[in-house]
Amino acid sequence: MLEHTFKTAIRYLWRNKVFSAINLLGLVVGLVASFGITSYLYHESTYDTQHPSGSQTYRLLSRHGFVKGDQPLSANNFFPIVSFIQERVPEVEVITRIRKLPLATVNIKEETFVEKRFAWADASLLKLFDIPLMEGNADQALVNPNSVIISEKDSKKFFGTENPLGAVIKVDGHFLTVTGVFRDMPTNTHLKAGLIGSLNTFKDLDNPWSHSGFIYARLNAHADTANVSAKINAALAGNVWWLADADIQPVQLQKIQDIHLHSTGIDATPDAVNIKYLYIFGIIGLILVFSTSFNYISLSIAEFTVRSKDFGVRKILGSGKRTIAMQLLMECLLLCGLAALLAIVITALLLPWVSNLLDSAIDSAFLLSMNNVALLLIIVAFLLVLSAGYPALLILQSRPISSLIKNTSAIWKPFFIRKPLMIIQFSIATTLIISLIIVQRQLDFLSSERLGFEKEQILILKTPDFSKIDAPLMKTKLQQLSGISSATVAVGTPFEAGLSGIKERNGKSYTESFFWVDTDYIKTLGMTIVEGRDLSPSDSNKIIVNETMVQIMGWEQAIGQIINLFQKPMEVQGVVRDFQLNNTQTPIHPVVIGLGKKYTNNILLRMETKNLAQNLAKVAGVWQETEPNHPMEYTFLDERFNQLYQSEIQFKRLSRVFSGIALFIACLGLYGAIVHTVRQRTKEIGIRKVLGASVTGIVQLLSKDFVKLVLTAILIASPIAWWAMNKWLENFAYRIDIEWWMFAVAGLAAVGISLLTVSFQTIKAAVANPVESLRSE
Repeated sequence: MLEHTFKTAIRYLWRNKVFSAINLLGLVVGLVASFGITSYLYHESTYDTQHPSGSQTYRLLSRHGFVKGDQPLSANNFFPIVSFIQERVPEVEVITRIRKLPLATVNIKEETFVEKRFAWADASLLKLFDIPLMEGNADQALVNPNSVIISEKDSKKFFGTENPLGAVIKVDGHFLTVTGVFRDMPTNTHLKAGLIGSLNTFKDLDNPWSHSGFIYARLNAHADTANVSAKINAALAGNVWWLADADIQPVQLQKIQDIHLHSTGIDATPDAVNIKYLYIFGIIGLILVFSTSFNYISLSIAEFTVRSKDFGVRKILGSGKRTIAMQLLMECLLLCGLAALLAIVITALLLPWVSNLLDSAIDSAFLLSMNNVALLLIIVAFLLVLSAGYPALLILQSRPISSLIKNTSAIWKPFFIRKPLMIIQFSIATTLIISLIIVQRQLDFLSSERLGFEKEQILILKTPDFSKIDAPLMKTKLQQLSGISSATVAVGTPFEAGLSGIKERNGKSYTESFFWVDTDYIKTLGMTIVEGRDLSPSDSNKIIVNETMVQIMGWEQAIGQIINLFQKPMEVQGVVRDFQLNNTQTPIHPVVIGLGKKYTNNILLRMETKNLAQNLAKVAGVWQETEPNHPMEYTFLDERFNQLYQSEIQFKRLSRVFSGIALFIACLGLYGAIVHTVRQRTKEIGIRKVLGASVTGIVQLLSKDFVKLVLTAILIASPIAWWAMNKWLENFAYRIDIEWWMFAVAGLAAVGISLLTVSFQTIKAAVANPVESLRSE
């Protein structure tokens, strides 16, 4: 019986190639999108779940108490607090310190590498985290000073097939002996280190100004987190002066599994993801699954007109309703199974593009892992039940004689659901289009109108030990290149907020940033002086402030005001227009810009990007000629902007892709519906043409009902999109207003695309020979 049902389903699908192809295409597109989102959500939600005793392992967060008031939490801690915790908090079984370096110079034999995944750590790191050694002794690998362990990938990169144990490498001037090789860390961990050196290499670990970083602790199985946190704060109270008042619990514990998804607003967590966007992506993925299912149901209903007599004859000849329903289920199963296989293959082939779209480090091993593929099979099973369930239910409820009579209107009474399904599909697509327009406008607003400087064409040059290079000489040589219009040496970019500190005025604390720069900083970044003038070489005791500083200080006239800066009186000689700092969630805070070489760590170049490769080669040549012992690392300022607005830009990309997918799937359903309508009204169209109806009139007759459905969908989608995007815009300190034209553009796009979808079939029906339409009468 099952074999017969399988063969019958195969024959039907092969005989009706157009119906099968449209359904298969919709299923594949929907499953590829759903599989990509599901893989991403599973990847992000399983961060740091591989570590032993992970539920008992925590990261320490602290509030620095330089002034009174509630200060933001930071994951960066000064290392001396560890000794107090070890002595006075017995619930802490293992504690470790990790100091990550943004850049490190690694010298191996005659080669020099710039590494972004180097960290210093205690030997206890290997007891706390799941970092299995392939070579070396885990108990001793990081105990001795001047030792280092490297990943399997870096071992192959640096040493090829040679055994690296015992080899000596030079890292930022330290000669380190390789004592172990560990397996490559998975992509879903926040550690992401390729080389780990022994923290015991440093002798001044008790100096809070020299060493800081992340501190992790594992508690015993019976420890109460709140009680341990209170004990830690009690142990530090009065002993650690740089923490906030103990009354506000300056030190808190954060589970390591919460680091990636629950660190919004916590400093020193650059790779964290805002969990609200995961919820949004999950909802979008679920919507696409439902939309794909709705599309299949809509097409099945359209095809049911042709098959109704066949089903009626089969039931009269003895076939049971369950047998026919089983055939529908088998057809859906075959299509869903084939679509699932194609979805896996296509997603694997598109993995680099998918990873870039989702801004995630998903690799092929994770994508094709058993757990991840099992999630896809669950989606397929859900889709199968949803898609095949309703058509099968119609079969079970139908009467054989109803399908054989001339008047088939009775057959279509249960099919009232088809129009609501189409409205839902276009509502989803229209909502995503409106969201895309608003997100794009908000990002344009932040990147131009509110930014306060020009981020394009700015090249940032760095090196691990910037203080040892002759930066002014390098700047002078680079400015002589034909593709460079301006250059500056500075402490940092606006996105890095310069050197920040906490100030207090009128009982309220606020953040203040200071930028050590040279005279070309404002010019190179394209900032605007709104009052006074720019800095000149002789202005060693002069500063420039931003508009927010003027407001905070309450100055009516800013020029000539005196500020004590680093115990030195500095005169304000200019006011720069406010420019964006750090993040979008908080308002711009006061900024001071002054001349100086202290703490400068990069060179900014305004460079022509027309001949980008050629200009970069010129810059690299000058660097190599001037500083051959210090490798050059570069990035672009607009890339820093993308990192700062990572979640928002990702949301925009996904809105663009998924609105297109949702609209495509909806149009497939619309195409199926217009095919059904034309089949139902073929003779009516023939009679109208015989009686003198024009082609335009018939096209309008067939199209108007579908346009009404799309307009209804727009009316439903508009308030939903308005509410959702208002909620999203509340996260920004500076935001756009939602305007009527955004809804109009989305609506016109939906109507236009729907008309294009139905136009081919309606025009084909309108120009058909009426004699052919009436011949069967």
